[in-house]
Amino acid sequence: MSARSLGRGRCPRCGEEGSVVVKWVGGKEYVYVKHGRTWHYVGPLDRVDVNELLAKPTTALPLRAAGEASTPSGIMGSKPGSPGKAAAAVLGLLLVALGAALAAIAVVETLLLLYLAPAQIGGVSIVAEAGFSVTLNGTDTVYAVAGPGEVSVTAQGAVFKVLIAPASYLNATWLRAGVRFAPIAVEEVQHLLDMFHGEYTSYSARLEPGQALLVWPCKLLASTAEVSFSLAVAQPSPQPPPQPVSIAQLVAAAILARTLPRLLIAALLIAAGYLLYKWSKSS
Repeated sequence: MSARSLGRGRCPRCGEEGSVVVKWVGGKEYVYVKHGRTWHYVGPLDRVDVNELLAKPTTALPLRAAGEASTPSGIMGSKPGSPGKAAAAVLGLLLVALGAALAAIAVVETLLLLYLAPAQIGGVSIVAEAGFSVTLNGTDTVYAVAGPGEVSVTAQGAVFKVLIAPASYLNATWLRAGVRFAPIAVEEVQHLLDMFHGEYTSYSARLEPGQALLVWPCKLLASTAEVSFSLAVAQPSPQPPPQPVSIAQLVAAAILARTLPRLLIAALLIAAGYLLYKWSKSS
């Protein structure tokens, strides 16, 4: 598109004086009157009597109007931005936002995995349980069970009284030998009989280290009677031998392998978006 000035003339649209300019657009010439930055469209050159417009003819000089766009209304303005660069700017911003969102998700997921994943596996308790029954022939025997552990006692055809006492009260050699259960003659704990309580047919208790449960079958209700004992003791399992690679290291490696590709993709998206946006703003 080229343009040339014909001289000064009066604009038929607004009545004011301006520069009469002929522009070559799409293979045809059109007449405009330029008032500063405002252009008024007059019509095609072959249908406009330029001599009536011109008041001061001048030499036909090329104008710096080749890059300026005209509108059907005759108003001329500055050159708008390239649609391709506008689209590039929008796409660049979208890429930056997408990369930032992906990076944020990867970081949050990594923190959650580090918080929830166990750093190490500790020992697991193993419950060892022992049970046995004793046939009762009278009320002259007290049965002692040493702690620690969960003790359950059940009687059939009899009732019994109980006492939880420090093992030191018994002064028994079987305790020092590490035995957990032993029958004791009533005469040996005569000084403790007033401290026994209850008339139970079943009883459960948790014994701490250094404690003993004394069970005294004080009344027989049938010709055949028995007392059953159950002792459950929690014991820590042996620790596994040290491994060349710890569980924490394996978990960290798995999390790293999952997170690094996402962070790399996020960084590429942000870099591409930034470069695209920067290019769109260049002249």
